[in-house]
Amino acid sequence: MQYTDSSLLGKRSYELRETTLWARGTNHLNQDFEMELPYTDFKPEYARLWVRSNNWIVGGVFLSTLAGIGYQILSEPPVKTTWVGFMIGLIFVGIFFMLVGAQKIELVRFYSTNGSVLLDVVKKGSHKAEFEGFVKEIQKRIRAAAPPKSA
Repeated sequence: MQYTDSSLLGKRSYELRETTLWARGTNHLNQDFEMELPYTDFKPEYARLWVRSNNWIVGGVFLSTLAGIGYQILSEPPVKTTWVGFMIGLIFVGIFFMLVGAQKIELVRFYSTNGSVLLDVVKKGSHKAEFEGFVKEIQKRIRAAAPPKSA
């Protein structure tokens, strides 16, 4: 079974193999990664999170800085029209970053048997059924791979 996701956190593809989960992709900084994780390293329980990208903050800082610079430029006459057009363009860039960053991203976080974060699976868009099915399949394979509990 395979699943792919793409969000502001990066782009990833997952493949469920017989004894391992294989994942590869890029993170938000465009760094490539590839990993193979045995199901025996996972806890079957997971956490569900909703996060926002840092673009929300970047857009706000960008607009705040732009407002200060804009005030300095526009308060000293004569104002050149090229500066006004440039400032309007930068304002739209800041608004774009804020709108894109305002979206919440849903993800499921799996932990290792020692409690550290092992894997995040991100829901892509409105594909809720595919996402939930993939998470349940991972959980099923983790439970099947777990060593039997001794009495």
